[in-house]
Amino acid sequence: MATEAETRRFHLKSNIPACGVGSIYSDGKLTAGNGLCVAALIRADSEVVCV
Repeated sequence: MATEAETRRFHLKSNIPACGVGSIYSDGKLTAGNGLCVAALIRADSEVVCV
């Protein structure tokens, strides 16, 4: 799972689609647009990669 710092960085980039779904940062979790939590890793190049 992404670390807290990574999820905060993801929140700043939340307009980037992940897993084909626009993802949002909510309640300390990475969630997909359908409301389901997704496991994601943020690579050094700041791309969001779903696992």
